[in-house]
Amino acid sequence: MKGRHLLPLAVMSLSPMALADFSFTADVESSGVFQDVKRTEQENQELASIIVEPGVSALYRSRKFNASVQSRYTFLEREINEDNRSDDYTEYTYNLAWTPLDRFLILSANGGLSYNNVNINSNIASDFLLNEDELSKTRSNRFAATVNLEEFSFLDATSTISYSSVTADRNEEFLAQGVDNKSLSANGTAQSKNNATDFIWQVNGDYSKTDRSASNSRDFESRQGSGFASYMVAPSWGITAVGQHEAYQIGRELDLFNTIREFNSIGIGVSYRQSATRVITITANKSDTDFESNDNDTFVGLDAEWAFSPRTKISASFGTRFYGDSANVNFTFNSKRIRWIASYSESVTTFSRLVSEPQSLGVFVCSAGSTLISDCFQPSSLSYELEAGEVFAQFTDPNFQIEDQVILRKALTSTIGFTGKRLSSQISLSVSNDEYVEIVRERDTVSASTSVGYKLGRNGKLSASVRYIQTEQTRDLDVNGESETWRTSINYRHALGRNLSTNIELSYLDRDNTDNTTFGGRDLEEKRINLSLKYKLK
Repeated sequence: MKGRHLLPLAVMSLSPMALADFSFTADVESSGVFQDVKRTEQENQELASIIVEPGVSALYRSRKFNASVQSRYTFLEREINEDNRSDDYTEYTYNLAWTPLDRFLILSANGGLSYNNVNINSNIASDFLLNEDELSKTRSNRFAATVNLEEFSFLDATSTISYSSVTADRNEEFLAQGVDNKSLSANGTAQSKNNATDFIWQVNGDYSKTDRSASNSRDFESRQGSGFASYMVAPSWGITAVGQHEAYQIGRELDLFNTIREFNSIGIGVSYRQSATRVITITANKSDTDFESNDNDTFVGLDAEWAFSPRTKISASFGTRFYGDSANVNFTFNSKRIRWIASYSESVTTFSRLVSEPQSLGVFVCSAGSTLISDCFQPSSLSYELEAGEVFAQFTDPNFQIEDQVILRKALTSTIGFTGKRLSSQISLSVSNDEYVEIVRERDTVSASTSVGYKLGRNGKLSASVRYIQTEQTRDLDVNGESETWRTSINYRHALGRNLSTNIELSYLDRDNTDNTTFGGRDLEEKRINLSLKYKLK
């Protein structure tokens, strides 16, 4: 089974066509970890662990084919209050892209094996050394075909069809349900050429169906469509007509307890357009929906896309959907030393869709397997292409847990990164509200982190970080409890040579939990010391 995880890497390394532009890195890290763990109503635990972590990364690039594979194996030998125990974990990710027809057809595949929390209250309190029984092995795979139509004189169009599967093992100890979802999706965009001046239009469509029958849940189907058409009546000014459609169905159409949500609207207004990247549209709209509370309502819609400079831009949309007022905002700022990426989104989704199509807010590029900002750098371009052994770092914690439920998610995420000659730092924030569609439950989550790294001469690197997560669960309009967790750490890494380094890390974790709606919710305190030696091979 372990060999199967490395099969993609072996196939690439043996391929004759890959030899010319093939790069490979490997590393192995050996650690000794000492922990002092205190839990409510349990005896204190003193743990000593030996960890060996080999990792490999491979990258191939050519004009038509790109591929990358990363894999890491973790072996633990532990002594827990004089009892011995050993565990092992394998993780990997892969990304493949093939362009058989230039600028027309792109075939891609991506996925991996990771470990995710079955309890959101342990999102920063669970790893392979602590609360490891609250982690569930999660496999994801996604295959997609994208067609680009750019040769027509009157329009540009792109369309993607994808198939994805996500499975997460059932956690028997905590009675957490497993996930076994398969999704089929199609989306497309058609629009007028960027050089159009008198008549400008765009149409978007998105359809997804998630089969949840393997985990004894009802299928989830969603479709969305929107479009606009503007006729320019004066320099920079135009009359614009807009329309939108969205529908969600849980269960098959003939099911007795199927759930359907549908919303439509049309509107007309004015647009101010300086260029294709500087547009503001305001419209008056009327809704058509099955919900009496907002059927035939009139509302104002605002859509804006504005590039203040080649490095700074914002896009925003405000209007109404089946649940009421809605908004979507994206903002990017990029300078020589500071990068800021922020977004606010509202979507009806599931755990499997969040995993198969993750949002990326990585403003730093880091060494694979490392979470220290001192091992990271901020690339000069937003379109930076990763080298072997590199990943885009996600310092925000995922505000979700493994579950097979449909949710209405409203999420704000923001990451600001700074890079100086010796100092690097980042501040990340994630705020989300999850309203369950099939059951009466709501969850609010706030997570934040900050990290600072400083280079001490040629061979030393000092890092410090603080992470925080707070959750509040509500059922039947009653607050059932809260969970609040802090984790702080300080790390010093010293290079002993070009490929060899030593590391010491001190960390402290504290969780205060009054949430009685979830398992594994007891108060927790942990002190940890980690001593390690790492060797890199390039």
